[in-house]
Formats: sequence, structure tokens, C-alpha cells
Amino acid sequence: MKEILTKIKSFCHSQKGVLVLLMILVSASFLVGGKQLDEIKKEENKIFDELSSEQQTETSGEEVKKNVEEMKTIEDIEIKTIKTEEPNVLEKIKKEEVEEVESAVDVSKETKKDENIVLPDMKDNQFGIAAGGGLIYLDQSDLNEYFQKLKDLGATWVRWDLDWEAIQPNNSNEYQWEDSDRVANTAQKYGINSLGIITYAPRWSQTGSCSSGRHCPPASPATFAKFAGIVAQRYKGVIDVWEIWNEPNIEIFWYPSPSAEEYTALLKVSYIKIKEVNPQAIVISGGLSDAGDEEGVSISPLTFINTLYDFGAKGYFDAVALHPYTYPGYNYGWPQITSVLDLMKEKGDGAKKIWITEYGAPTGGSGEAFEIGEPGFTYDGDFMTEKAQEQMAKDIFAFQSENSKSIGKIFWYNLQDTSMNLSTIENFFGLIHYDGTKKPAYTVLKKMFSD
Repeated sequence: MKEILTKIKSFCHSQKGVLVLLMILVSASFLVGGKQLDEIKKEENKIFDELSSEQQTETSGEEVKKNVEEMKTIEDIEIKTIKTEEPNVLEKIKKEEVEEVESAVDVSKETKKDENIVLPDMKDNQFGIAAGGGLIYLDQSDLNEYFQKLKDLGATWVRWDLDWEAIQPNNSNEYQWEDSDRVANTAQKYGINSLGIITYAPRWSQTGSCSSGRHCPPASPATFAKFAGIVAQRYKGVIDVWEIWNEPNIEIFWYPSPSAEEYTALLKVSYIKIKEVNPQAIVISGGLSDAGDEEGVSISPLTFINTLYDFGAKGYFDAVALHPYTYPGYNYGWPQITSVLDLMKEKGDGAKKIWITEYGAPTGGSGEAFEIGEPGFTYDGDFMTEKAQEQMAKDIFAFQSENSKSIGKIFWYNLQDTSMNLSTIENFFGLIHYDGTKKPAYTVLKKMFSD
């Protein structure tokens, strides 16, 4: 055992060696006991003492110890079924962990940006557009057109999906970076900051019971976190703000039923992995739908975030993200924000902000048009008038201005209508009509962005 630890010590001087050491030591702690465990602990402390005197790391000693404890929790879930006493088990785990991390490092060394781009100043007026999941499917010509429209509007941020399903559709060893690279490079070329959403699990990473085509969580939070760390490493300096999942509080995006406890595990280990490769990154919790509490279907933002705190999420997010869609009035979304802010203060997180990573209102659908506060509105059919959408645009940014100490960036969903088909309101959240003409809300936001 001592010889194994001594050999892997030399590997710890590489870029990812410390992480590998942690994983091996944690794994070993579950496979041996008694006297052998004491020996491992002594060697672990010796190696850490020697490493701290021979090299500098970006993670403090306290953070390393904290990360070890977190990794123990995660490894306990995945290794607790191992009962073998074979003498070569530790050596096998060591080999597999080293190969896994070395593979991740090789991937992260690939070219992540166009070195020929002359970068403009990356401005920040706190406002952006939530693009949804479609940007990675646009070709370069369409992306240029899209980002030029963002520039014309005056937005300085765009929120878009780095979809795990799209990057690793087949297995854990193959990566398809072309689409996400194209979006990241184009945003940078046009001087638009990116908020990257790391979200959705490919079929191979889900449990066998997950229904095909559903957004089920991954079977292992650690597997998701490994991917999050590789993404953060690849785009470091290009994308430094990350949102973990999208609307995990509703069944549609956390099938078969939302679980704040499960999401907490995912958030915590993802935060650790991202901070390991980019300590300056901002990691925000997944934007929550403005749903109510309905067992098995949805969890309200207040209940969800309160449960995050109950399961130890404090210290594992830098901001909270909400999607407080208020249409047809303001009696729901605004109180939600206030309640969550009060909870954060109560939990000692009053200095952290809420980011509104989606907000907007549809102006078309199969039902009737409504003004703000008008009674009788039916969701999924009825919609707002363009005058009402314009007023809501004014009000959301006035709200941010009045509460700038507690409200962070705001992302309007979305830039342009995606169709003229009236069967769903989802086609009509844009500031620009499908035919390219501008809605009144566009003019309002353009003025606010410029101011």
C-alpha cells in the first residue's frame, strides 16, 4: 500500500494530479479498513505536506480538505457496493482514475477559440437575451445574423445551452465540440458575454428506467460533474459564468418528478469541479420555473431553494437563478422574488443576488389577447397584447434598477418569434416578429440597453 501511494505522489505534480490523488485515497478508504486505513491516512498527510512545500496550487488547504469530504460523499454512493478483498483492487482503481483524468486533460487542451479573432471590448450593461437551446444548431451564417441582431439591440449577454446530450450523445469517451465551439467563438467575436447552461443528460448516462426522450437526471451526479469540469476547462476565459441545469423544479426537465435533494447533490459536486479548473468562475443554481407546489409535478421556487439549504447547498452557488414570468399580471412573480430574497438573508446569503435568467411574455397563440391584469386568462392558449409586452419590458428593468443590490443580470426570453404557427404560445415570445419587423418592446429595451 505504501509503495502505491509513493508512486502516485510523483503524478501529483501534473496539472490534474492532485484531483487524481484525492479520488484514489477516497476510493481506498472504502476498500480497506483498520490498520491499512491508518497507513493510508499517514501517507495522505505526508504527501499533502510535501506537495504544499514543493508547488503552489489554486486551491487552499481548507478547500482541499472540503473537496475530499465532498468526494467521499459522492464516492460512497458509487463504491459502497464493492465488497471485494482482492489485493489488486486499489491498483486497478488507480489506473482507471488516472486514465480518466488524463483523457479529460487531453480534451481540454484542444483549440477552444479562433486565434484570428480581434476581440472587441466585452461590455456589460447587465442585460441579455435568453436564446434557449437552438443556437448550437445554427450554421455560421445564421449565427452571424443572430449575433448581429443582438449587437443592434444593445444586449451584452446571451444565455445558451451547452447541451450534454449534444456534446456526448454516444458515450463518456467521445466529444462533439464543433457546434458549441462555433457558438462560443461567434459570441466572443461580436463582443457578447456568454452565460452557459450545462444541462440535460444523454441517454447513456441516465438510469435504465428513464423513458426515452425525457429529460431525466443522470444516474450519477459525479458523471455530470466530470463533464461540467471539462466544459469549464475548455471554455475558461471564453465562458466564465455557468448555470447548472434548467428549471430542475418541474417534471418536464427533471423526469419523472423533481427532487431538490437530488439536484443539491448535482449542484454541489458540479460547483467543486468547475471551481477546481476555474476558481474565478461564477456558478449559479439552475433557473427555476415560476411553478407552484404540486406533488410529483412541480416544486415552487421558495420550497425548492429552502430544501437546497436543508441539504447543504449553501456555499455551492454564487447566485440564485429564477424565471419569474409574471404574465398576465404581477401578483405572482414579484412576490416569489421577494420571498426567495428573504429566505437567502435568513440563511446568511443576503449578499448574494438573484439572476433573472428568463423573463418575457408571448404575443400570439390560439386563444385571446389580454392586457396586464385582465381577468380570465388561460395559460397555453391566451397571450398578451404587444402593448402589454412593452409595458412588462419597462417594468422588469425598472424593478432591477430599484433593487440593484439584490437583483443581478436579467435575460429576456427571447429575441425573435420562431414561427407564425398559432398552435403554441412558445412561438411568440420574441421582441422581433417572425418576419423581422420589430415589436414595441424591442424599442423599449434598445433604449434601456443604450442608457
